Amino acid sequence: MNNKKLFKKTIFILCFIFLSILTINCVSAAADVNSSDENYLSTTTQSNAEGVIDASNYLIDTRITGLQDYTIDQKGKTQIKVNIEGYYEHWGGIAYRYVDFYLYDADGVQVWKDKSISSGIFNPGHVSITMNNQKLNLSPGTYLLMAKFEARSDYGPSEACANLTITSSYNTNNPKNGDTRINGLLDQTVVQGNYADIIVSLESLKNNNWNVLTLKHLYFSLYDDQGKLIWKDKLRTDNTNGTGIFTIYTSKLNLKNGIYRMVVEYDGSKKYNLSSSQASAYLTVILNISNSFFDDLASATRIHDFNDYSVVNGKKITVKAKLVREYFSWDRIEYGYEGLPWRYLNFDLHDLSGNLLWHSSELTNLFTYYASATIDTKKLNLSPGTYLLRVTYGGNYDDLLKPCEDTSFLYVT
Repeated sequence: MNNKKLFKKTIFILCFIFLSILTINCVSAAADVNSSDENYLSTTTQSNAEGVIDASNYLIDTRITGLQDYTIDQKGKTQIKVNIEGYYEHWGGIAYRYVDFYLYDADGVQVWKDKSISSGIFNPGHVSITMNNQKLNLSPGTYLLMAKFEARSDYGPSEACANLTITSSYNTNNPKNGDTRINGLLDQTVVQGNYADIIVSLESLKNNNWNVLTLKHLYFSLYDDQGKLIWKDKLRTDNTNGTGIFTIYTSKLNLKNGIYRMVVEYDGSKKYNLSSSQASAYLTVILNISNSFFDDLASATRIHDFNDYSVVNGKKITVKAKLVREYFSWDRIEYGYEGLPWRYLNFDLHDLSGNLLWHSSELTNLFTYYASATIDTKKLNLSPGTYLLRVTYGGNYDDLLKPCEDTSFLYVT
């Protein structure tokens, strides 16, 4: 009986030793890389906590082919085609993988981004995407077109570049009677939480003279860096100097810091033999870091006690507003508002057409949390009527204070 037990123990020990040797040999073999594969296959080997070698992180070389230069009309579109390929002893198409497409203007500003997936079994690796300038409204010029494949799974990154040229649909080189142009659209920078007034004018050529066009419709579009339409608006030019004002409210549109493209268009008129025209510029939204002596970890802010005012023409009047933040006390289960001292409030006065007439930036008081500013109706040469007052707080990125604004009316009698 004892001999049988001893025999079984011996067999068990021998089997354990054999399996251990076999496992070590298999792990060692798995860690080896065939030298003939090094021209197209790279590997990263790492040891885990148990000492087992992980050799599964392979990167396969890739390339993008077929990207060529394109030329399209300002109101046209084109289909961009490329191939994404990987090297497995020879180059071949990679199926069902995304390729990103980017478009940059001459200043390096991104104006479009999109992606498309490569085809599968019948034409593996083929990628096509439509770039439609009827939607993007890009101005004439030469742009950098980039196709990019990001590293993922077992595949390495790759990219390719070409030029995309947009030709003008408008007659700009040899203007003639009836041609139109949009003036005044310039690059602007606005602090996040504030607003920007975009002032433009429309003119037409007649007998070698540019004349203002009144009561004509202008169309405004705002695009992000991926070419997505964020906001659009329209107006009629005034009946005096052919101007119009588009107001962009960054808070209302929830614009993040970044660069946005503005486009203003006039459709023309067959009845009056007027051509169409277009202009574009960039709006840069930046974070507001306001002056502060405190580190308030707050979120929402509000303007309080910003009332309507009346003043006799030729006199002065002082307007004021109080800045507060919301707070919530977990220990007392309280919710309410507390004043914010030493924060800048921006006061603006507009006429009812949106023209900015006056601006002042004032600090809130240490004790009352009010900021005040004085409007001199005589100095501003204000006529009797109704005016729009606006007060804005740009927020504070470091202190996590959100922007806010409020409006009221000033009645000049």
